Amino acid sequence: MLPPALVTIYKLYKQDTDYVATWLAQTAKAHGYPNALSEIVDMSKARSRRLKGKARKEAKNKGTNQSLETQKTQTYILAVKDFIPLAVFIASQADSVIQVPDLVISILNRIIEARTYHGQQLNDYGGQVGAQEDEKHQHFIKVLEKVRDTLKPCTRSPPQTSAAAEAPGEEPNGVELDFDALAVSGTSPSLSDALGIQSRQILAGDGAVYEAEPQASFENAIVAYTMMMNDIQDIRSRIRWIWENYKKGLFTLSGAAVATDTAIDLARSATEEVTPLFKDHNGIGGMIHSFFHYRCHLKGYEENEIYLSEEDNFNYDLYDIADEVYMNVFRILNSFAGTLVQSDVPIYNDGTFGNYDPASNRDLKSGWQKFTEDKILLLEFFTELITVARLIPDYPVKDGFLCGMVELNKTGALPFYLIFAAQVFLDIHHILRDQATLASEQVLRQVARMHSELKEHLNFHTNLNIGGWPASNDIIIRELQRNMKWINGDPVYKA
Repeated sequence: MLPPALVTIYKLYKQDTDYVATWLAQTAKAHGYPNALSEIVDMSKARSRRLKGKARKEAKNKGTNQSLETQKTQTYILAVKDFIPLAVFIASQADSVIQVPDLVISILNRIIEARTYHGQQLNDYGGQVGAQEDEKHQHFIKVLEKVRDTLKPCTRSPPQTSAAAEAPGEEPNGVELDFDALAVSGTSPSLSDALGIQSRQILAGDGAVYEAEPQASFENAIVAYTMMMNDIQDIRSRIRWIWENYKKGLFTLSGAAVATDTAIDLARSATEEVTPLFKDHNGIGGMIHSFFHYRCHLKGYEENEIYLSEEDNFNYDLYDIADEVYMNVFRILNSFAGTLVQSDVPIYNDGTFGNYDPASNRDLKSGWQKFTEDKILLLEFFTELITVARLIPDYPVKDGFLCGMVELNKTGALPFYLIFAAQVFLDIHHILRDQATLASEQVLRQVARMHSELKEHLNFHTNLNIGGWPASNDIIIRELQRNMKWINGDPVYKA
């Protein structure tokens, strides 16, 4: 039921860039590159790797004192300014000892296409990206193009661009977006497999791994954020599809629930590597606001139409755009986080945030009415989640939504996967409407039924001695039965 591609667009893009950096540095150094590289040791990435195949055999024959099981692999940061000199040196040696693998050119093409695609999108950014940022963006593209053009004559054959790299990405099912998924598919092969026998020998002999110098600019952050959004929207679209089919009776409740939690975990994985890039740009909140601006400008809205002069200056006529980029749910979550007082449990009377009518037609509501409905649903549920986080630390089931709230309670910071989980929560309610409570009732009925069956099982076997059935099994069943009774007793309400 979940999306088939588990490698995120940004991760693939970063892998491609690091592959090129590693190949350039290792190939040049192995053939006598005379200049020192502007490399920085990344101590956080130092790791051990198991020797395999020929490298393991050679180490054994040499009688090395180093363990045959592992070999330290050091990670270095390769400066962008070294890319072109390394490529020029490799090209100068190509006729005699070096032949550039076709895959290196293909990967360079893919990186350039990805950067160019998002650069074109940023041209419509309505002044948010200044001339200096655009110059940095263009500089990195020019460096990559120069490296590619320098190495291309040294390949075995003219490089072939894959069909996947040429075809535009499909939009997530049921979600209309202008930022198409990057035109990449599948996963990059491992570097040692991809670069042929000669390169494998080079890699095995050097033992170092290189990463391209990170770009700290806002432009690089917004490019990474766009890549992340493509992945996230695909996952969100699939979750909607799951619950639409559950509503039709095609999927079971348990299957839909497990798939949804797994999808939220995928979203968490997709965002964790990217979010550190946003630290210098007002964090995830700053990126959401910037991206919301970006989307509004692409839709033709002027600045004075996006934010109004009123006290609550948000233009609720832009609700649908804000929904696409998680602006609505971020505003609600951020407001809730700002009211939390450590060690206090928020208690509200029914109807404090308004009255939610699931039988009403959401399609006929205005942007303000939709936002109000979202706020009622989320704030009432947030109070329950924060109660669990603070008063029931041993709660036996922790899904992605609860884990995000626990993290917010500990750190005071909003992780993006919590924002995503909250949006998924809303999407499910908007799909099921007045049937949403039926799902909860179904769970409680199933738990009560299983509790009753276990009780009958234990009563039936009270005076029976069965070989191969130790008393410890009954203890496990009784513990499971106790947990079922506890869940059915609504521990959140009692807390």
